[in-house]
Amino acid sequence: MKKTAYLLIIMMLMISLLSGCKSNSLIQLNVKEGDSYKVTQQIEQNISIKLGQQGINMSGNTTIVYIYNIIDVAEDGITTINVKYDSLIEKQNAVGATLDFDSTKDMDNSTPQNLALKSIIGKEFSFKISREGKILNIDGVNEILEAIVSNIKDIDENQKGVLTHFLNQTVGNDAIKDSLNQSMDIYPGKEVKVGDSWTKETVLNAAVPMKINSAMTLKEIKDDLVTIDVNSELSANDIIKSLQTVGINMNYNGTGKETKTLKVSKSNGFLQSGDIIQTLSGTGDVTMQGKGISIPMDIESKTNYTSQKLN
Repeated sequence: MKKTAYLLIIMMLMISLLSGCKSNSLIQLNVKEGDSYKVTQQIEQNISIKLGQQGINMSGNTTIVYIYNIIDVAEDGITTINVKYDSLIEKQNAVGATLDFDSTKDMDNSTPQNLALKSIIGKEFSFKISREGKILNIDGVNEILEAIVSNIKDIDENQKGVLTHFLNQTVGNDAIKDSLNQSMDIYPGKEVKVGDSWTKETVLNAAVPMKINSAMTLKEIKDDLVTIDVNSELSANDIIKSLQTVGINMNYNGTGKETKTLKVSKSNGFLQSGDIIQTLSGTGDVTMQGKGISIPMDIESKTNYTSQKLN
């Protein structure tokens, strides 16, 4: 049972591991090569699932600090950004098992949990993004996940293979690309004024494959800060509803809502702060060795982003 609880914690962590002026403004990414930013992401998440007659509640609080280094800005505006994991504070609770990790403090590195999480710190990945906020490619995330799994000592090699496959599929390069698109593909692609709205559609092929339809409104421009309100409807991804790992097939069916208040720098388009509230409700249909089970689940999360220019 403890192994199951621990795997649930790791998976939850990864699922967990963005005065009005009436003149028109063109809001787009316009950072400079050599710029560096400290980005802090705080996530509070609660997951409730039901296995038969048993209800299981999982909760977690995560604080991740990243260092974003602008490596290159091409003539066409395509920007290469290197991301380093600077610190991690993680508190998780699932089925009576707990995880309490803080990379900023001296920790007991003899535990497999702490070893796995400590292996994240200092790791880096990179991505390319257009001026309009489209993530073009991403590299290095899968290697980070493999390093995490290799440091889990209390599961055998077969279990490590299953977990690596699952994590690569749910929070690997492609999944993180989708997630970054959701948080950074916010620009209107045209000049807008206060009160104007535009729409975006994002497809996530991650732990919970979703289709997100968002309505964005330019609420305010004050000095160099642009405030954007976002209201989103979430539904199951009709194209890729199924996640497959070794011997297990998972389908998610559900809906949800998400609200965001984002503050973006008018001069360089970089996200300065953001508050996000998301709720999901549905079922996870799991098939294993020819047997199926439907698992009701509810997910609630609150996320806060802040960024600070370092140079």
